[in-house]
Amino acid sequence: MKLEIKDVSFSYGKDRILFKNVSFTLDKGRIFSVLGANGAGKSTLLKCIANLLRPCRGEICLDGVSLHRMEQREVARKIGYVPQTHTAAYGYLVRDFVVMGRAPYLRAFEKPSGEDYRMAEEVLEEMEIIHLADRPYTELSGGEAQKVMIARTIVQQPDIILMDEPTNHLDYGNQMRMMKMIMKLAGKGFGILMTSHMPDHVLLLEGEVGILNDEGEFITGKAADIMTEDNLSRLYRAKLDLVFMEELNRKICICKDVCDDYREIV
Repeated sequence: MKLEIKDVSFSYGKDRILFKNVSFTLDKGRIFSVLGANGAGKSTLLKCIANLLRPCRGEICLDGVSLHRMEQREVARKIGYVPQTHTAAYGYLVRDFVVMGRAPYLRAFEKPSGEDYRMAEEVLEEMEIIHLADRPYTELSGGEAQKVMIARTIVQQPDIILMDEPTNHLDYGNQMRMMKMIMKLAGKGFGILMTSHMPDHVLLLEGEVGILNDEGEFITGKAADIMTEDNLSRLYRAKLDLVFMEELNRKICICKDVCDDYREIV
């Protein structure tokens, strides 16, 4: 399964172009991270790829077939989407909420089978959140709800999973566990397309990266090539340094401006 984004642009009306000429590919088992400042259009790009919004230009294809020629049920069997936030209209138990990921495979008015529920519980167990199974979804913390949304998407069994800032609402420890889980999902053959504000997370995941700036321009490349101090400093309008940590055997990103300002204040 190959996801292809070909020269895609999106605008709100004629005068506000959010991003333009976005092109990249994603294969199963690979990770593609999208970095961008607030309001650059990262979430909108994911919604276009999930077939929830239609770009004003370009084409999005799965194995050469345009999404707009596919039924939404068919798209849902291929692409799973995890939004930043989700507000449930009803207090479904987590077990029932997760099994809803099987909806693309059910006929109208068909109930989930015992096998569907077994699959849901297996994913909850693997994600170490089985203890939430009988809790109402509406009573979960933001971090717990994020994990449950990801579980529902895994149960959907798509080839590609779109994650919009998956570490949103998570404490530091759970952010690192989320990175580990994303690498594990890629190892199982899922293609992962993730947006992030955190350069360190992208450096940890490696893989391919796209940087979307506030002028709507999109540049892509391997993390080792595109995650440079100049590119990141321009993106976030702050002096960022990449420092190699021998203990971690990788580079980390620090904001030197903030560190210097803090020393002056103290």
